[in-house]
Amino acid sequence: MTMDMTTPIALADMETVGLLDVLEEPDFEAYTRLASSVLGAAMASITVLGRNRQTFTSRMGLKMADTPLESSFCRFGLSSSLLEIEDAQLDARVQDNPLVTGEPWIRFYAGATILSPTGRAFGALCVLGQEPRRLTDAERESLLLIARMVQRELRQAWRFRSLASRFHAESQHDMATGLPAGDLLEKRLVRLLDKEGASLAVVMVSLLNAQALTSQDGRRSLDSALADISQRLKASLTSNDLIGRMASDRLCIVLADPGEVSSVVEHVTQLLESAVTPAVLDDPLHSARLSAGISRYPEDAGSASLLLDRARAALDTDSGDQPGVRCYSSEMHAAFLRRQDRLDRLRAAVRSDALHQVYQPILTVRDRRLVGAEALARWRDPLLGEVSPEEFIPLIESDVGLRQAFTASSLKVACRQMAWWRREKKPIDYVSVNVPAGELYRADFVALVSTVLAEQGVQGRDLMLELTEASLITDLPVAIQNMEQLRDMGVRLAIDDFGTGYSSLRYLQQLPLDVLKIDRSFTSAMTDNETTYKLVDGIIWIARALGLTVIAEGVETPEQWNELASLKCDLVQGFLFGRPVAAGDFVFPPLPGA
Repeated sequence: MTMDMTTPIALADMETVGLLDVLEEPDFEAYTRLASSVLGAAMASITVLGRNRQTFTSRMGLKMADTPLESSFCRFGLSSSLLEIEDAQLDARVQDNPLVTGEPWIRFYAGATILSPTGRAFGALCVLGQEPRRLTDAERESLLLIARMVQRELRQAWRFRSLASRFHAESQHDMATGLPAGDLLEKRLVRLLDKEGASLAVVMVSLLNAQALTSQDGRRSLDSALADISQRLKASLTSNDLIGRMASDRLCIVLADPGEVSSVVEHVTQLLESAVTPAVLDDPLHSARLSAGISRYPEDAGSASLLLDRARAALDTDSGDQPGVRCYSSEMHAAFLRRQDRLDRLRAAVRSDALHQVYQPILTVRDRRLVGAEALARWRDPLLGEVSPEEFIPLIESDVGLRQAFTASSLKVACRQMAWWRREKKPIDYVSVNVPAGELYRADFVALVSTVLAEQGVQGRDLMLELTEASLITDLPVAIQNMEQLRDMGVRLAIDDFGTGYSSLRYLQQLPLDVLKIDRSFTSAMTDNETTYKLVDGIIWIARALGLTVIAEGVETPEQWNELASLKCDLVQGFLFGRPVAAGDFVFPPLPGA
């Protein structure tokens, strides 16, 4: 691969969809700052190669905005994923380079190649230094990971714009995939059922990790993934089959003349395998995971609506969130009824305030001073016993009415407890409440919070709301508007479990946040994994640059606490300092080891 062949073509692809403008946005400086922080480099840039010049579209520590192409280091690495030059003065390719013999006196260079959306190399994410150096394996992995984040953002923008230009908004078609929407698919299914002797299978397909995808880059990341998956599925279907998009994370396939049950299951399994092979996503952590539920005509139902409902029932039967293919059956119907029973019990528990809260302390890293308490919901059913939050919280989030009642109840109980602590003059700054996904977008959510604060006699500063990455970027303008109103009331706002969704750093800059909570998976691994340690360091650095307070969750060992202290993390939370307990048992935790 040569410069004259690859780079102009790559740039032409990018210019067609306006991605060069995206790269020039200030938001991308967050990635170069992250690379600089994680790798301890004084200089960093995202470098784009043109026909005659190289441009630093995002740079840190470099004064020049561009140079002649002959001065480029990264042109030597376009055919590989990573180029590392430990000492430029000893490397024949660059030892006479004016960037080596003069300002900025480069001695060390490492660049991770970035591909255009069409797969052509066009430049690199680079870190540079004025002293010879050799990267560790962990540092190389970190640089490649950050480069993939940049590449993924470019790719999603390209796909979003390509799809937007190809499909105009039609009421009966999904704009992102070009597929019939649910109503149109059901009408076509009705016509198929009217044919004499019809035999059909309705297959409801779900993208299990849709929330993780949404947290990468909002709805367009999910749309892009489903567009890829639907194209692969269509390639394996016959002209008599149907496919449509039923929901944000669901597709529906109608198979004509499917055959016996075993044949249907085998065929659908092959369809799902073909839809995710090769992987449709850049990041292996977010590989597409598909599940399917099947209903058959005339065996399982005699109408289009009932066939769709029973395919959904087969899909939604509790399977531990594991990929697979499940056929509707009487047993599955019983499982569906069991799920409905738990939902009914949960609704009754919420209505009667049978759910209770426990509280876990939040402390400063430096002097272990108690500053807050996170309120966590618990449910003990008279028949079912203690039900895990991992089981009942998803049930709550799946039902809008239940979710809204739960949110109102949680806010009231937590604020009532905070009011009591205030009356007792307890030295605690705030109580923190988790907000279920979707609640932030309720038209009356801000009013609800205001009313609860007034009724319970506490101030906005006494409350912190924890919001998930996915819920924040579902509709960014609305999220920002509601969050600004909450902050005007004095309410603190935190982004919870940061890092698990790989959401774009640009969102972090736009959202009116006060606190960033590092997910416990990072905390637990940082003492054993150098790459994770450096990523936590980078997250803390970015949060500090944005004026955010950092809370590390899941701190369970003194070693984790010491590492976080060395990184100047602000606050900690975890079993080392106190397990969640009932309000009556909540005490100021003793110093670890005391």
